[in-house]
Amino acid sequence: MTKYVKDEVRNETAIDFMSSDGWISAEEKVPDNDKFVLVWYEYYRYGDYNCMWQDYGIARYIGRWTGDDLNGSCVKVLAWRPLPEPPIISKESNNG
Repeated sequence: MTKYVKDEVRNETAIDFMSSDGWISAEEKVPDNDKFVLVWYEYYRYGDYNCMWQDYGIARYIGRWTGDDLNGSCVKVLAWRPLPEPPIISKESNNG
């Protein structure tokens, strides 16, 4: 029963997270090929945990999801959003 409660809380968190402004469900749409995006994903975590775990990272879609941040076993991207534009740094504010 405890595992069921943990699963329900985890699923509810994912649903709340995906319905937030700016997040796109990975089941409904994927980003343009080879474009890095911020992803929210789940994976199976072994050891003392032995359950599905959720995390975020940077990844890209090239017909499948790939990226150094997608760690773990049975990785599934749940949602993604475009990365923000990099800051504009003027030469005057550069300390170099």
